[in-house]
Amino acid sequence: MSEDLTTHTYTLEPDHLSEKLRQAYNLHQAGRREEAKQQYQQILLEDPANADALHLLGVMAFQTGQDEIAINLIKRSIVAAPRNVHAYNNLGLALEKQGLLAEAIDIYRRSIHLNSNQVGILVNLGNAWQRQGQLAEAIDAYLYAITLQPNNAQIHNDLANALQKCGSLDEAIYHYRLAIRLESGYAEAYNNLGLALQRKGLQEEAIEVFQRAIEHSPEIAVTYYNLSGALLVQGRATEAVETYRRSITTNPNHAILRYYYGMALLLTGDFKSGWTEYEERLKLNAFRRKDTIPNWDRSPLKGRTILLYAEQGIGDAIQFVRFIPNIVELETEVVIECQTELKPLLKQHQTAFGVNAIIDPEPPVDEDIRSKCDFCLPLMSLTYILRVYDEDLLATRVPYLRAIGTGSVQIPDTRNLRVGIVWAGNPNHVNDQFRSIRLESFSALFKLPDCDFYSLQVDQPAEELAQIQSKIEIVDLGQHLRNFADTAAIIDQLDLVISVDTAVAHLAGAMGKQIWTLVPAKPDWRWQLKRTDSPWYPTMRLFRQTKLGQWSDVITEVKSELALLTQTYRRGTQS
Repeated sequence: MSEDLTTHTYTLEPDHLSEKLRQAYNLHQAGRREEAKQQYQQILLEDPANADALHLLGVMAFQTGQDEIAINLIKRSIVAAPRNVHAYNNLGLALEKQGLLAEAIDIYRRSIHLNSNQVGILVNLGNAWQRQGQLAEAIDAYLYAITLQPNNAQIHNDLANALQKCGSLDEAIYHYRLAIRLESGYAEAYNNLGLALQRKGLQEEAIEVFQRAIEHSPEIAVTYYNLSGALLVQGRATEAVETYRRSITTNPNHAILRYYYGMALLLTGDFKSGWTEYEERLKLNAFRRKDTIPNWDRSPLKGRTILLYAEQGIGDAIQFVRFIPNIVELETEVVIECQTELKPLLKQHQTAFGVNAIIDPEPPVDEDIRSKCDFCLPLMSLTYILRVYDEDLLATRVPYLRAIGTGSVQIPDTRNLRVGIVWAGNPNHVNDQFRSIRLESFSALFKLPDCDFYSLQVDQPAEELAQIQSKIEIVDLGQHLRNFADTAAIIDQLDLVISVDTAVAHLAGAMGKQIWTLVPAKPDWRWQLKRTDSPWYPTMRLFRQTKLGQWSDVITEVKSELALLTQTYRRGTQS
């Protein structure tokens, strides 16, 4: 983890400070920020180029969420004192928070040029490189830091994370174990070690590691999540659910644990208890709205306006918009707030859904509409509010999305089976390391005759296509996909979509198109366990991984089924 400005900034030597600055500094350290701020500002009135006052006032701005002001002040302090390595470090952290990784990396490197033995800045540089996907550079930074502090457990953990991302599992496991030996209660290292062991297929060892992590730190919710996931990979669903049940017995008010417990129940098909526990997520900061619109509590909606909003991913929103008409039937005005990429598609369905408006999620856009709403409710709470406990109720409206218009891309009308491919999802998704696949893993499919393949992949994973496109027969349509209305228009022209667990899979299912979804051995709750169908999407078929991290058997099965399909699904001859 990067050093935190709130705990690792005051690295100045107080002895060199003037009496006034030392007083301000002590007030700052004591948490009396307003008094300290006034004294810093007074010092700057007398001496506008005082580097220490500029630096510390910048730190204070960062601590109060004024990131741009912080960056400006710390930059000014560096102009006044260009060899203050601590200011470089804090500037780098502030730039990282703003998402300016390239600038942060440049600042860290300039600081190291001044003093190459700064372990903290080496670690921050490694973390920034790791976030930017420059794993080789990150590993070099960590390794150099370890030569300076070989017994620093955190550096070994950070190094192992980078090694794991580049596929060096054995080396990663070695450094995770070393971090734990250096710091026996290091819960993060335990969890990371368990995940690495899972990827290596050592499920029993992973389970033992997660269990030891719980012994050391029973309050850390993610460990129960990881342990439950490892048990589920082995088909031990009852034990996985029991893991959460025991955890909330001792931590009944722990919202994260109850949220995870809800997902485990949903995974096993217990919708009634699962939806109830899943609602606990709304107690977490990550799920709280920033405005003051009250949550709907099932009070009468007639004559009122309710805001239904997408709280999580685009796939989640697509999955749950099916229930919007149920709310419209309550004689209320409905406003939908969704991701920008999804908005054009839902706007096309505004009349069909019977909603009054579809708006952007970020103020001040559409703030006049948002301000008139009496209640709000996350889309993913609709099943709880509507008491959808029977899986037969999930797919009653499918298809509920369709392509409107032909779109800008026309796929040639041939006798071949037209197949869309998506191999990777959002890299920030909690389960992405298990659900996404490298494009080259699909290469066996592209050799099949009587099939035309089309890539629907977008964002960074789409770059894989350029690297191997000369070796495979696939048409890149990802460059034409500006939003999900564009994606729907292309899916409408396909005979089949083959996708990992992504929003595209949800969209194809919601359109009633034939969709084959590749599900990891550690599945998301909505795909449940063992079944090859989905109660959410009647036209979806699930191809399940049997060993975590190994997709070869899944691809072999998909290839075999696709070969059979081509024999019976020739355009113009299918029944």
